[in-house]
Formats: sequence, structure tokens, C-alpha cells
Amino acid sequence: GVELPDDLILVHKFGDYYSLQARKSMTVDELNAKITDFLTMYGECLTKEE
Repeated sequence: GVELPDDLILVHKFGDYYSLQARKSMTVDELNAKITDFLTMYGECLTKEE
């Protein structure tokens, strides 16, 4: 697995639905930048069939 940055947390909502959220107080712009950086570094695009 991939380790999340210290200031992000993965929250299990229900079923297979998860939400990547801020662990500490930050602006929406800061959160968007952190999530974008994380996904750019570790994300992988899949097709619907994959």
C-alpha cells in the first residue's frame, strides 16, 4: 500500500466509498493542492473495465 501524508486521512464512509480528507485544519486551496500532489505522485488511471 501507499502511506498517506501526515496531514491527510482516508475515511471509510460505507461499502466501497472512501473520502480523502484533511487531518488538521487547512484551507480548501491547501487541501486541493495536497490531494493533487498525492494523486499526481501515486495515482493510476484505470479504465471502467479495470
